Amino acid sequence: TSQAANDILYASSSTQLARSAKLKFDGTKLTVTGTSSGASVAPNSLIVLDHNDNTTLNILSGTGGGGFLDFGDSDLACAGRITYIHASNYMSFTANAAERMRITSAGDVGINTTTPLAKLTVTGTASGASAAGRSLLVLDHNDNTTLNILSGTGGGGFIDFGASGDSDIGR
Repeated sequence: TSQAANDILYASSSTQLARSAKLKFDGTKLTVTGTSSGASVAPNSLIVLDHNDNTTLNILSGTGGGGFLDFGDSDLACAGRITYIHASNYMSFTANAAERMRITSAGDVGINTTTPLAKLTVTGTASGASAAGRSLLVLDHNDNTTLNILSGTGGGGFIDFGASGDSDIGR
């Protein structure tokens, strides 16, 4: 089998080698090309998936395992991570080596909690540094800022103030 520059050879049978023009390694970068998009590649790219339509990267693992995409540096190999755990069907996001957000199989989102209690649960620890440091929700915009509480025609919108276990004080 003749080989073009940078093409990777693979075993097409027990006795035959074939070349792939869609899979290339130039010594520093692995490129997988469908029909090329024609886009420029950043010079520090190590792996390039290039296709002129939708492009998918699959991370496949067993039903009891998980898929992981890690971000690290010389100080910490896994400072950041995107995780999917198949047994519980949740996705989580790690920053600074700690889980910071989780999306459950029900679609509930927890920020700084692994067990969201509603569609969005934000958990924080009061630092006492400033009002913003104790805030669980901040709406920030350079013009009018609105918080809308919308409910169906048979219900109402509420903001409840209260202590733990007594959430209807101040309704």
